[in-house]
Amino acid sequence: MNESIFAKTLCSLRTEAGETQETVAAALGISPKTLSKWENGASEPELSLLCALADYYGVSADRLLGRNGCEMSKEKQLDTELEPLTRADAASHIFASNMTAMHRLAHHFMNHALNEPSPKTAVPPQMLGGAARSVISSDTVYALGVNREALNLYVMLCGNTGNFAWLSDDAVICRMAELFAALSTPDAIALLRTLNETDFPCDFSAAFAARKAGITEESAAALLKAFTSFGIFCSAEVAHLADGDRTVYHCEGSGLLLTVLSLIYEQLYPINVNMYAYHSRCRLIAGKAEGGAEV
Repeated sequence: MNESIFAKTLCSLRTEAGETQETVAAALGISPKTLSKWENGASEPELSLLCALADYYGVSADRLLGRNGCEMSKEKQLDTELEPLTRADAASHIFASNMTAMHRLAHHFMNHALNEPSPKTAVPPQMLGGAARSVISSDTVYALGVNREALNLYVMLCGNTGNFAWLSDDAVICRMAELFAALSTPDAIALLRTLNETDFPCDFSAAFAARKAGITEESAAALLKAFTSFGIFCSAEVAHLADGDRTVYHCEGSGLLLTVLSLIYEQLYPINVNMYAYHSRCRLIAGKAEGGAEV
């Protein structure tokens, strides 16, 4: 093992992740002193711990050992992993990999949150394949949006074992219809967009929101009342001021509702790029073969 390269790489990975030796050592079940020796080149880990380090930092063992030239491309590595798998197992493997990557990304952001200023402008992911995407794609939502027993949006590849039973619940249907009704006007869409703008304050009055959204105060007040009735992303309190009581609303935005709007936009104005769009039959109620027979 090239100890100097290994030690430098190991220390660099921990620093980039914003983690302490104590945190990493605890995760690996070793002492901070042992990790310190690895990072300064005084000793080296056993093979099992080398693999554990690679898994922890999400890199290959080749990278830890300084053999970057021997690494396969990400595409080739993925092809190698998927080749022996069935279609369903391959889909589950990709889903698990995506979720692991997102969890590590969130962990990385949390570690740097107190040390780095927030970006002043949004930084979109690097464009791949020469095809621009400016909205949340359906593939992204299906892969990363929601995954639980009752609601699994990964239906294009795996189906849904619960057959979306909650869509047969009359109370749920009525509640969803009420929300769709609340969002069914141009004023509602304009207000929802305003509430999610980067520079919009979390606490505001109906009059302020109306000016920002370009709608009447009466309309804004009615919509905000409807939004708060769902208890999802908007709440209200009454402030007792010298000139009288005033309703103050609190909203930090709703990524889920923005996702819904983005998918609706993509449905209305699709960009037909095969490498991004999954064009195939998609049924909300999965688990049944054609003709209604159970599979």
